[in-house]
Amino acid sequence: DDPAIASLAMSVLAAQSRFIQSQRRMELPLGELPAELFHVVIAIGLRHAADDTARAALERVPLRYDEAASRLGLLARLVAAMRRGAVAAMAIDHAGLALFASALATQTRQPRESVVLACHEGQGARLALALRSAGLSLPEIERQYLLVEPAARMPRAIATLSPEHAASMLAASRAAS
Repeated sequence: DDPAIASLAMSVLAAQSRFIQSQRRMELPLGELPAELFHVVIAIGLRHAADDTARAALERVPLRYDEAASRLGLLARLVAAMRRGAVAAMAIDHAGLALFASALATQTRQPRESVVLACHEGQGARLALALRSAGLSLPEIERQYLLVEPAARMPRAIATLSPEHAASMLAASRAAS
């Protein structure tokens, strides 16, 4: 409905398409790294620069870096712009994994990487816990769980947890690791 959100969504689609192409080539442009990793990579490069020319080139790279324009930055902006519409992004089969992970990370205040890892095989219980902490109903959680763990059964205890308790369990898990 909102032209600005539609434009942002198109930018996300284009960025996601470029990301998939980069993955196929087994490449990841520096500009697509999260800010923390980007700055670590640049610092390591500067420490090991072979000469002044390489050092000067590396010193210019951060000037062009714009995390908000990266794929992850665009996804975060889209989730924020969607506001209540972000509920639609809480379905993997509807939103796709990239938008789903960003929306769930925002909703649960978890690092996005943790949400992505929770979507891997064998991590269904963690995903169910995150979905519960986001306030999803049991049928909604089961639907997403089956997409990730089609042969497994969802832990029954998820139904007994309040979203707040699920969130505290996730926080305790992050603190322990």
